[in-house]
Amino acid sequence: MNPPPIRWRKGDTQLCARVERAYARALEDPKPIHSSSRRTLHRLGLPPPETDIVLKIYHRRRGLRALRDALKRGLGRSAARREWAALEATSARGLPVPEPLAHGRLATGEEICVIRYVPGRSLLEVLADFEAEAWKTTCQALADSIGALHAAGLRHGDLHAGNLRLGEAGIVVLDLQRTRRLRGEKGRLTDLARLEFSLRRSGASGSMCRSLRSAFGVGTELEGALLDFTRDFQRGRARRHLRVGGAWEHLDPSRRARGLKTRGFDFDPFDPATPAFASHGMSSSEIRRTRRGRVCEMAAPEHPIIRKEVSAGSWLRAWADLFRGSAGARAFRRAEADRLISDRAAPVLAYLDFRRAGLPVQSWLFLDKVGDEDLDEFGPSDAEDARRVGRALGLWLAEGHAAGLSHRDLKGGNIRIRRTPESVRFWLIDLQDLTGPAHLPESERIEALSQINASVADDAFDPASRMAALEAYAEHLPFSRPLERVAGEIVARSLARRHRWRGEACITLGGGLESGLISSSESL
Repeated sequence: MNPPPIRWRKGDTQLCARVERAYARALEDPKPIHSSSRRTLHRLGLPPPETDIVLKIYHRRRGLRALRDALKRGLGRSAARREWAALEATSARGLPVPEPLAHGRLATGEEICVIRYVPGRSLLEVLADFEAEAWKTTCQALADSIGALHAAGLRHGDLHAGNLRLGEAGIVVLDLQRTRRLRGEKGRLTDLARLEFSLRRSGASGSMCRSLRSAFGVGTELEGALLDFTRDFQRGRARRHLRVGGAWEHLDPSRRARGLKTRGFDFDPFDPATPAFASHGMSSSEIRRTRRGRVCEMAAPEHPIIRKEVSAGSWLRAWADLFRGSAGARAFRRAEADRLISDRAAPVLAYLDFRRAGLPVQSWLFLDKVGDEDLDEFGPSDAEDARRVGRALGLWLAEGHAAGLSHRDLKGGNIRIRRTPESVRFWLIDLQDLTGPAHLPESERIEALSQINASVADDAFDPASRMAALEAYAEHLPFSRPLERVAGEIVARSLARRHRWRGEACITLGGGLESGLISSSESL
C-alpha cells in the first residue's frame, strides 16, 4: 500500500512528485543515513537528470516537549520552518549551504525538508583520516565558508563537526535551524568556540585547533568564549544525562554496600562466579598504597580494571561523607561530569560504599586501567625522550587550563602516561579532585605547575626538558610576565613544597630565586 501523499508547502510540483515516489520506495527497506529522537535523514536517488537528495524528517515529540513544539508550530517557528527559511535566505545569497528543494508535511504531522545531497566527506571523516597538509587546506576551507556566513551577518548557532561537509567546492554548512543574526564579535567567537569544542571532543589535537585558529585569525581572545561555552554545555548535558535511569544504574549487591555504575558495565562484586571482583581472595595486584587506601589492578575477564579503596579514616570524616558523599561517590560523579567535556580523566565504571551504623566507612571506585605507568615513575630513554614528553605534558596542561580545567592535587602520582613513537598520552586518576570548568587566574596556573614540577624527581626530567614543558605551555597559554620570571617563581614554589624534586641541577643567576630570574638553558 502506498503511503499517503505529502502536503507540500514549497517546491517544484514535478520534483515533489518524484520525491514522493522515491520516499515510498525507501519505506519498503528503510536505511536512513542518520536517525535520532528528533530527526531522521534519508538519502534518496531520483531519476536523471536529478542528483541525489536528502529528505529530512522532524519527529513529533511527547510530553511537555510536544506542547512546546506545538506552540512553535502555531507561531511558525518550528525547527523545520526555521531551517527552511534559513536555507532559502542563505542559498539566495550564494552562501555555502545545501540547495533547498522542497518543504512539506507528512500525513503523520511530521514536517520535512528536502535538500540537494552534497557529495563529499563529513568533517568527522576528515578528522579520522588526518593528514597534516590536507588539514591545512581544510582549515582554510572552514575559514572561507564560516567566514562567509559571518560576513553576511549570520551566526550558525550549532557549529560542530557533524554539521560541516567537505565537498568539491569547499566546506558546506548544514543544519541551519538555529541560525540567527550575528550581533558583534561575541557571537562570532561563540560560534568558533562551539566548533573548537566539537573538534576536541572528536579527537582533534591541540596543534590542529591552533591551525584552525590561525586560519580564522583568532588567538587567545577565543579562550573566554570557549570557557563560557564549555561550562554551559556541561551544565546542560549533566542535568539531562547524569542521573539514575539515564547514564547510571543502581548497584546494590548487598545490604551493607550500595553504589552506582555506568550503563553497560555489568558485574556483581560479590558473585562467586566472578572471583576477580570478590571481596576476599580476589585476583589483584597492589599498585600503590596511600595513607587511607590502596590502588589495585584487577584481572577482569575482558580488560584490566583499577580498583581504588579509600577508608573514611575517622568517624568525623564518615559523618561528613554521609552528606557530601564518600571519596568514591565524589570521584564517580565528578569524573562522569568531566567526561561530558573532556577526555583527561580515566573512565569510571562504578563505585560502592560500605556502611557501618549507616555511615559510609569505606568506598571502592572501579575505573578502566589507562596508561602504562605513573608520571612520577617515568624514566626517559634519553634526553630527547625527556624533552619530547616534557613538551607533550606542558601542552596537555595548557589545553586543560585554557578550557578552565584543573586539579587540586596535580602531582605525578595522579597522572598516568602512555608513550608510543608517534604520541604521548596522559590521564588523571585522582578524580575527586578534578575542578572546572572555571576561570583560572595566572596565580592558580603557576601553583598547579609548581605542584607537578615538585612531585617529579630530578632524574625523570632534566632542566632542559622541564623548561621545554614550560615553553610548550606558554606557547599555547601565555603568561603576563616574561617566561624567565614565571620559571623562577615555579622553582621557588617547587622547592618550598619539599617534595621529590630537589632542584639539584637548577642553577640560578645572581640570586635568581629571589629575583625570579632563571636561565633558559639551565632552567626549571
